[in-house]
Amino acid sequence: DGYTDTPPPQRSRLSITLSEVLHDRMALLYFSQFVELRGYSLLLNLWLDLQVLRGQSLNGAGDGVGERTCGLRSVSDSVTPLTRQKVCQRYLTEDLVQRYRFPEDLCARFEAAKQETADDPAFQQLQDFVYQTMRRELWHDFLRSEFFSKFQVEVLTSGGVTLSDILYHSAALNAFTEFLDQEGCRSVVEFWLTATAFQSQLRPDSDPTASQNEAINIYDKYLSLQATCPLGVDDVTRCEVEHRICVEDAAPRNDCLEPALRKAWAYLRYVCLPLFLSSQSYVQLISELMRASRANSSPASSVTDVSVESRGRYDPDLIWRQRNQNRGLSIGRIDQLGRFETDIEPEPDKKSESRITRVVKKLVNKDEQKAQEEMAWRVAEMIVKDVTNLTMGGHTEDEET
Repeated sequence: DGYTDTPPPQRSRLSITLSEVLHDRMALLYFSQFVELRGYSLLLNLWLDLQVLRGQSLNGAGDGVGERTCGLRSVSDSVTPLTRQKVCQRYLTEDLVQRYRFPEDLCARFEAAKQETADDPAFQQLQDFVYQTMRRELWHDFLRSEFFSKFQVEVLTSGGVTLSDILYHSAALNAFTEFLDQEGCRSVVEFWLTATAFQSQLRPDSDPTASQNEAINIYDKYLSLQATCPLGVDDVTRCEVEHRICVEDAAPRNDCLEPALRKAWAYLRYVCLPLFLSSQSYVQLISELMRASRANSSPASSVTDVSVESRGRYDPDLIWRQRNQNRGLSIGRIDQLGRFETDIEPEPDKKSESRITRVVKKLVNKDEQKAQEEMAWRVAEMIVKDVTNLTMGGHTEDEET
């Protein structure tokens, strides 16, 4: 009792939009791999460079919005400022205009413009056209691809999972609800879902009687002293909710349940979420996403691993994630999970597995041993990160800042 956190915006990184992908470094890396496989890399790079031009126009050369938020650049990789002329020479060639069906009049107006400004209508129209083309030709297929599934797995295993990530994604919410049911706390998340849905539907012209009756039903079920699914809120919170519901000759306030919602949110965030993230239900959720990734994979996808040379400048950590690379004389490497991978085949009758490796393998089913072992290592990495943060005195930022 006593939590007073305000719920954050309604979004989950697991249900990311195209606009959010274009401004999220990690998501953009997976999307760029998919785009490369489909042969639309130049289209994505054009959008990114137009974003850099926009930033240079608004903030001055070398301090572009696109450079800060997107994390990927193409023509603009040089130290000299990106110009409209460079964009035209790179992207608006006759072959590419025909390939991507750019409106010729729009390209001509963009190229002929004299001012390097984002306020130019041709500038915005060209960027909007590129965005809509990617949305039409690529986005829905990306959401069904292995790249999107891998992005979701990385979100869930990289640390920093928020309550919003869970509550605003259907599969994660189902797993969370089942876990809370086992822990005897299902009524908390059910109240939060019911109350937020009710408040979002309240309008100034809503029928006062019907709205008040619905609010009273929610109050009676979860908050009153005779509640059938009591949340155990304090008297002050209960009285405040009653005051906001019982408005004479008017519909209840659109924040009538907010005092109880804040306490429910804080309880879910600080008590329930940490337990869920260390539970078997959470491991199962990750496992399902990994199975979806394998189901959506194709032989052609193996060519989409971008080389260190092309991606290393955007994500230096990728240098250490490469596997089976021919690097001259080498007996092995250390992967991102701290495992040693040998380039030398062991003798057939020699046991090469460490004790820790054998323990991890015992935790998984034999039918899906390889995939489940990888998942177990990722979960182990996540636990090690949490322990390290505690023992080394580290602390994370507030999840909703």
